[in-house]
Amino acid sequence: VYPNPAREQLHIELPAWSEQSVTLRLLNAQGQLLRSEERLVTGPSTQLEELGSLPAGIYLLQLEAGGRRYFARFVRE
Repeated sequence: VYPNPAREQLHIELPAWSEQSVTLRLLNAQGQLLRSEERLVTGPSTQLEELGSLPAGIYLLQLEAGGRRYFARFVRE
């Protein structure tokens, strides 16, 4: 996940997945769900955009695909 810290968007490198549906969840430092979206990912990366509306702080990104969950923390400047 980069850049970290982030301002407007976050670039997410994914494990070696083929084309599949991925659920992205964005949580704040208290574990509250701020955003959840499902998207079809066809390549090795995707982006989370429109971070500019989030207050500065620490966030957790959860990705779920193929029965697996991945987590990444990032800072919003």
